[in-house]
Amino acid sequence: ALLRGWNTRLHLSLDIQAPSLLLPQKLASPNLIIFNMGDLSVENFFKEVSGCGLDSSVPVIDNILVKLETVQLCRAVMTLAGLLHVQEPIVEPISMRMDIKRTVAYHTAISALSGVYMPSSAQILLYRIVGVIDNIKVNLGQRDLATLCSVWTDNFND
Repeated sequence: ALLRGWNTRLHLSLDIQAPSLLLPQKLASPNLIIFNMGDLSVENFFKEVSGCGLDSSVPVIDNILVKLETVQLCRAVMTLAGLLHVQEPIVEPISMRMDIKRTVAYHTAISALSGVYMPSSAQILLYRIVGVIDNIKVNLGQRDLATLCSVWTDNFND
C-alpha cells in the first residue's frame, strides 16, 4: 500500500564517451582540428528530506550528478599513412561538474507542508543547481589561429 502512493522513481547511471570530430582544413591539406567532445557521466539517487515532521508525505529529492570531462580542442596533422599527429592542444582538457537537486512531486510536497514548520526553505526548492567548471587553459599560437581560420573559411563559408 505504501509503494502504491509513491511516484515512479528511476535510478540511472549513464557513462557516454562522445566522439571526436576531425575538421580538416580542406581535402588536399594535412592540417586539421580535433574536437574531442569528452566523456559524459550522469547518475541519480533519491533522498527523503528529514525533519519535516510528516510521516505520510515526506518530500523526496532526486539528486542528479552530471560530469563532463576531457573536452579538448587540438591542432593536428594527418600523415599520408592516415595517422594523426597532435601538434598542439589549443584548449587544454576541460572538466565540468553539476549537482542538481529536484523535488519529486513538488506541488504535492509544498501543499502537504503548508502550515508545518520547515527546517530550511532551501530544502524544498523545485530545483537547486550547483556547478563547477575547472580553469580553462587556451594556448593559441599563430599556426593554431591560421589553422582555425582556414578550417572555418574552407568548410563553413559556403
